Amino acid sequence: MSYTWHFEPLWQFAQLWGRGLASTVYLTIIVIIFGTCLAMPLVAGLKSRTRALQVLARAYIDLFRAIPALVLLGTLYFSLPIVVQLRLSPFQVAAIGLTLNLAPFVAEAIRSAVDSVPTIQYESAFVFGFTGWRRDYYIIAPQVLQRLLPPLVGQYVTTLKLTSLAAAIGVQELWNVTSQITTLTSLPLETKLVGAALYVAIILPLLALSLWLEKRFGVKGLGEWRER
Repeated sequence: MSYTWHFEPLWQFAQLWGRGLASTVYLTIIVIIFGTCLAMPLVAGLKSRTRALQVLARAYIDLFRAIPALVLLGTLYFSLPIVVQLRLSPFQVAAIGLTLNLAPFVAEAIRSAVDSVPTIQYESAFVFGFTGWRRDYYIIAPQVLQRLLPPLVGQYVTTLKLTSLAAAIGVQELWNVTSQITTLTSLPLETKLVGAALYVAIILPLLALSLWLEKRFGVKGLGEWRER
């Protein structure tokens, strides 16, 4: 079977694709910022000496790691107006849902990185007179950063990919726009290929960033991400 490709009609939708791409990037940035900020108190709860805070932090992390992102988005989108009388735009629901999804994974990455620093490092710092913030800044933090970068970059890249799920609740992001153009042109192969190529175009810079971080911080295997 032969197939004649027709990419020419797709040029007229360049502006629409651009808006979808911008929406995807904007959503990703928002989720990364707020997801990382939400992860901080979760880590503090896990490392707290108060048992209640530990239990609450662990319960949140385990619960939201267990809920698939698409299920979470759909549940929030249809439940919020009914349960709490709160009507949000699809974009706002996607931002909240993906933030709730990202936070526990970032929290676990940070906790693992902190716990992986050997106890002898703290003891050695004390011997050399490094205590408090000086110990954390000069000795502990660089080691934590090296251990944290690989899983953290992986989670951020996965978040970028998960924004495509927001199309299910009507967010005008890249894959939603691609589906619209598919309907308008009746060219499913061409439009899907262009949509996939645009995802590659925004993910490749992150790959380049990962290589730069690997060289900058001396981390080996940064590209071997653990995705969710």
